[in-house]
Amino acid sequence: MTDHGAGRSKSKDYCMVLPVLVAYVYLAVLPDISHCIPEMVGVCAWIVIWLGILVVRGEQRKIHLPPHAILGAAFLFRLLFLFSQPQLSDDIWRYVLDGKMILMGSNPYAAAPTAVAARLPEMAGLIARVNHPELVTIYPPGAQMFFAAGAALGGLFGIKTLLVAIDMASCWIILRLLTFFQQPVICSILYTWHPLVVLETAHSGHIDAAAICLFFTVFLILTAGDSNNKDERTAKIFKSFPVMGAALDRFSVFAAGLAFMAAFLTKLYPILLLPGLPEFIRHGRGRAFWSGVIIAGFLFIFGFWPEIKNCLTTLTVYLRHWEFSGFLYRMLRLALESGAIARGLLLTFFGTVIVFIYIYHFVAEHNNDPAGGAGVFRAYYRIALAYLLLTPTMHPWYAIYLTAMLPFHRGPAGLCLSWAVLLAYQVLIPYRLTGRWVESDLTALLIFCAPLTAALGTRLFQRR
Repeated sequence: MTDHGAGRSKSKDYCMVLPVLVAYVYLAVLPDISHCIPEMVGVCAWIVIWLGILVVRGEQRKIHLPPHAILGAAFLFRLLFLFSQPQLSDDIWRYVLDGKMILMGSNPYAAAPTAVAARLPEMAGLIARVNHPELVTIYPPGAQMFFAAGAALGGLFGIKTLLVAIDMASCWIILRLLTFFQQPVICSILYTWHPLVVLETAHSGHIDAAAICLFFTVFLILTAGDSNNKDERTAKIFKSFPVMGAALDRFSVFAAGLAFMAAFLTKLYPILLLPGLPEFIRHGRGRAFWSGVIIAGFLFIFGFWPEIKNCLTTLTVYLRHWEFSGFLYRMLRLALESGAIARGLLLTFFGTVIVFIYIYHFVAEHNNDPAGGAGVFRAYYRIALAYLLLTPTMHPWYAIYLTAMLPFHRGPAGLCLSWAVLLAYQVLIPYRLTGRWVESDLTALLIFCAPLTAALGTRLFQRR
């Protein structure tokens, strides 16, 4: 006997995905998305609002989307942009150059692209697309491995294909972690379907997707190895063979250490999240974890030694001089008439905020955490939010780390900021028309105020 009501209900649930799909199709058919920034920002706002509605209805059990539907839609959204030329950012051309240099047996840290062009004239066309060709690559050795793998798969589209596959792995891991933490799987769409993630990964091909996947892999390994998360059959096997179980547990923690160092050496940001891991590597597991960290660090760095030290020069230039959409930094620099002092003050304040967040997590929240480990994502969410508001350089794809925390802590400020950062792309409007890079203080102010307004508005609404 067929349950027609259930069939209609499931069809209705799937129809709720159509507005998101239509919005992504609209973005995908734009001839040049960098010439349509207002349209892109507006459509992305619509998607984010709709995702919020779906999550609320899902938490109220008024809609049900199974994991395979969530993953299938996430893959479809990314597929729409996979074979398009990157138009919002040109970072991927540096990825392609570094990857091809490695495949040719050259060290990408040995010389800046301008010097490479004189030695290898066949690379001149590619080097002309690279930003800041006078500087040695800034990307760590873990990222270089992904660049080489992507270049071997076919250059530009090889790297994008690899990153989309890695990002889909992140989507699956988020679903698994939500299951472990007994949270609704529909909350995963705040990452898996988020326009920032789709555009910055499938369209622009940013390496941040790989760092996020590796960090989530650390959590998956440590969480899945927890006795509370083992299924009955696995737990019985570990109980029957305690020696084998202990060895497998140490190896899994060792693998988590390898994955963490790989994440850090892909993009440096995960180092901010390290203090949240000790609660998962207790009971004598720390030695195995740190062994994995040290061994992975040695293996990654050794292959590029000693030229890898040249990237520190580029990193220093970045930390001292680069800025983009950082409202607080702009105001401090103008008030103090010194960019160095402004950066120092923001760095000191950010470090203080991190310490406070972790102390608050471990003292005030950890012992009363009903989520069974998911509470650390609240700390990660707050750190990512503080980082974006305090950094002098806030490129839109930096907010991917904040977006990755939204399925576990659905704060209105973070959700709003994950969309508002796209306003920074307004700089492309005069740049595409006149060739002038003109940043707007008003845009930086709007981005800064958006999460604060969302948080304040939510608090006032809850009180009423």
